[in-house]
Amino acid sequence: MTHGDHWAAIDPDHERLIEEMLSVVGTKGRVVGRSNTVVGDGERQWESEVVGLRYPADPLGFLGLVVARDGRREMWTAFPHAEGRSRSTLIVERIEPEGNGIEAVIHVGMPDAGGFSVSDPLYFLDKDHLEEGREAAFRLSAVAYGLRKCEPVSLTGGPLFEMLREEYLEENPDRDPAEVTAIPISVAGTACLFPEEDADAQVMFRVDEVYTFDCGRPVTRLSGVVMRSGEDRELRIDVYASAPALDGYVPRVGDEVQAVVWMQGVLDR
Repeated sequence: MTHGDHWAAIDPDHERLIEEMLSVVGTKGRVVGRSNTVVGDGERQWESEVVGLRYPADPLGFLGLVVARDGRREMWTAFPHAEGRSRSTLIVERIEPEGNGIEAVIHVGMPDAGGFSVSDPLYFLDKDHLEEGREAAFRLSAVAYGLRKCEPVSLTGGPLFEMLREEYLEENPDRDPAEVTAIPISVAGTACLFPEEDADAQVMFRVDEVYTFDCGRPVTRLSGVVMRSGEDRELRIDVYASAPALDGYVPRVGDEVQAVVWMQGVLDR
């Protein structure tokens, strides 16, 4: 996915949203950090001060990264920036910088639980503190492209169905095997994260907290555990879903939900 898709996750009319927010970010945005670093435009590289501006101050805002080029300051990129509240210690497996030098996809891992990727919107601040093969403490969040309540699942065929059907019949010998044509699967308490490309992922989790606010568009923050490891560690994230992403669904604490998301992660400072 591209930043255009990330804006569209907040408002399908993303061009209007971008036009609306860019000028406000540039004039009212709060400075979240500045750093001298090497940047590139595809043709050349040079050292520049990079300044991050964020507006509004809500849990989900919009971040613009300003770079100096040829004596002028230009907003090179801008995108939704989601605040993460829970601290997670992860192994930095690989760092994949973007061509501009100020953004990156960080491939991380959790012991005994697998790996996934996050986009670091503050890479221009974090890059000197990240090292492949070392642990780092992150604050994770995600922007949902779409989110819905999990529906009951029933298997009607396949190897897993046959295995569960056999177990069910052993536990219920009075049942007629011919009548057992579907096996219900519970999703209660499910915590799953299936990584996709470019820091995207599919997640399933039980909602622990719901908070709705307005950052120029109505947005709902849902919190929950999306991964557990054999070391009794949990990976908890805040997922931000716009009204279009929810498509009429009203989340409640205790709901089991699934979503396709853009994962973000910044170093915990």
